Amino acid sequence: MLDANTILAIGEGGAIVRSTDSGNSWTVSHPFGSLLSLTALSFVDQNVGTAVGSWGTILRTLDGGITWTAQESGTTDDLAGVSLVDPDVGTAVGMDGTILHTSDGGAPWFRQESGTSVPLKSVWLTDAEVGTAVGYQYFLGERNGVILRTTDGGLTWRLQISSGFDYPEQVAFYDRDHGMIVGWHRFLGSLIVRTEDGGETWQWAASPGLHLQLQAVTFPGPRTAIALNFLGGAVRTEDFGDTWQELGAPGAFGVSFADENVGTSVGRYGSIARSENGGRSWTYQSNEPYALRGVSMMDSNTATVVGSSAILRTDDGGQNWRLQRRPFCCEAGAAVHFTDSYTGTAVGPDVLRTVDGGETWTVQDPGVVGLVAVSFFDANRGWIISNQEIVRTDDGGDTWVIQWRGGPVLRAISALTEDTGIAVGDNGRSLILRTTDGGAHWQEQIFPQGSGLYGVSFAADFGTAVGAFGLILRSADGGQTWEIQESGTTRLLIAVSQPEPMTATAIGLNTILRTVDGGQTWHQQAVEVLNSLYGVSFSDANNGMVIGEGGLILRTWTGGEETAAEWQVPRLYAR
Repeated sequence: MLDANTILAIGEGGAIVRSTDSGNSWTVSHPFGSLLSLTALSFVDQNVGTAVGSWGTILRTLDGGITWTAQESGTTDDLAGVSLVDPDVGTAVGMDGTILHTSDGGAPWFRQESGTSVPLKSVWLTDAEVGTAVGYQYFLGERNGVILRTTDGGLTWRLQISSGFDYPEQVAFYDRDHGMIVGWHRFLGSLIVRTEDGGETWQWAASPGLHLQLQAVTFPGPRTAIALNFLGGAVRTEDFGDTWQELGAPGAFGVSFADENVGTSVGRYGSIARSENGGRSWTYQSNEPYALRGVSMMDSNTATVVGSSAILRTDDGGQNWRLQRRPFCCEAGAAVHFTDSYTGTAVGPDVLRTVDGGETWTVQDPGVVGLVAVSFFDANRGWIISNQEIVRTDDGGDTWVIQWRGGPVLRAISALTEDTGIAVGDNGRSLILRTTDGGAHWQEQIFPQGSGLYGVSFAADFGTAVGAFGLILRSADGGQTWEIQESGTTRLLIAVSQPEPMTATAIGLNTILRTVDGGQTWHQQAVEVLNSLYGVSFSDANNGMVIGEGGLILRTWTGGEETAAEWQVPRLYAR
């Protein structure tokens, strides 16, 4: 934050985001293309700043981020941290122990010897001579965290003791003497060290007592610090780490305060949040970053999606979404299935049931946990699965019966009729389980091709299963036999929707495939998305939705056949 009103953020896709009205509105630019990622930012005043990123990218602005100029870094190593002390002097750090330094505003940058090959994540200069850099490396099961310090402008960097720090993520100082390093330990949880002598020595601060993967730290005041977890949650101290208070906070990769009260955090999927009370509470200024996992489209207008801590619903074809339920207990909702516009079941950490279109949801107890998929034949009869169990209900979820429990990993299920069901997964190879007696018995089919199946969908007796390395299997007899089809990709395929016998859409990592001839040919649809895709549902051959990482929702009215423009990204939700 340059001041309480002016905010700059950078991120993936080369995005530079700027606000001059306290975050009420934002301008987004990609002045150097969308292939690079920007990872760190440092300003010395309201005008002069430097951003760094992938492939040795260094950008400089002299007008508060309105325009940027690329500088020659002399390296192709990814850069992860940067710190400026004045318009002339700065240091950047990155992969393979890379340290770059400038004393004339970046014209040019010179490499300094770090004495380590450990990737460096963050750096902070307290003046032109004194600085601290931190980083870590995970290699062959060994975790190696380092703290480096210089007192001569980087001519030499000295390795300091970092015992017990698996992952030191960020370093920040309030003044020349007082600073903190935050990170985490795989067993002990949140770890924080502090210095009161400019980094000459470091002592452990009191443990927050939480298993938070602390990613960012900032100082709103002299002895006040806030450290944030990238998945959500934060801790705050007003006595320089002697005691900590747990806070509810958005997940963050970076945080900056303009004064003791006003601050901004940025996190996954473009989330931006603002605090006006010293981090005690936060308000999202961008779409809240739901990681959507499951979708069920009932007709051309009505659909429900589930994801991390949320159930969302649209009744106008995806133009607007409303939040129906949060929190969805503890973890991401995994899947949802509606048999009509009113009756549906969602699974995740809980089983939730609605009979009024999602206006209210009732928690059910199936006797198993870690549910990953759901499929109903009608309003009452259906299956849910965990990775290890298949569970059946014949009364809309009032009662559940565990029908199968085994060693293979299950990932998806499809109810063809009241008696016939197909579950897919892997046991080191591609696995299909089939029942024709309502689940009393399940017959196992093993396919040596591929290393697992992730999705399955049927229209009457015609079905498609998809999996790892672009594997697609097709059945025309209710799952009795299967044939391998040519997908044209080696990417992981995660889900499939088959609304009609000859038409199906499969999705995966940055991929949408479609067939209109029963799988004789599959073709990549012209949709350029960087997000990983997790769920797909079509109500008929033309109307469909795809959901994915970062709250992404794609909508098509034409089967997505013609051009990328036919896939539209509607607003995530309206409160």
